[in-house]
Amino acid sequence: MMEQQSVGLFKEEDTIQSTYIQWMNQQLKTQHKTWQEIKASLQDAVSVIQALENAAGVRCSPKYSCNPRFSIQRVENWMVACTFMKNIGVDVNGFKPDELASGSDSAICNMFRSILKWQQLSVK
Repeated sequence: MMEQQSVGLFKEEDTIQSTYIQWMNQQLKTQHKTWQEIKASLQDAVSVIQALENAAGVRCSPKYSCNPRFSIQRVENWMVACTFMKNIGVDVNGFKPDELASGSDSAICNMFRSILKWQQLSVK
């Protein structure tokens, strides 16, 4: 009985991740990039910033590091990403740059929920 519940949770998580990956791939078509797995693709925030630029139709300001080599650059990119999200109207409550940079599952889910909600509201 307990095993069945676990299987249901994993399937739900797979569906949620699939939704996020699908959104990212849709936004990154013009960049000729595709996502397969969330955490590996989120490490440096570059793809998220590029996807948001595409979805919002504006360039990110301030600038970010396109090829971060050090962990501090990845955290700085997440700081830029969060500032950009806030500037375009994405609710940034529920996640912090350092949580996203460290790969926190709850922060990542909260971020994508906020982004998808923002996009739904901005389409109306």
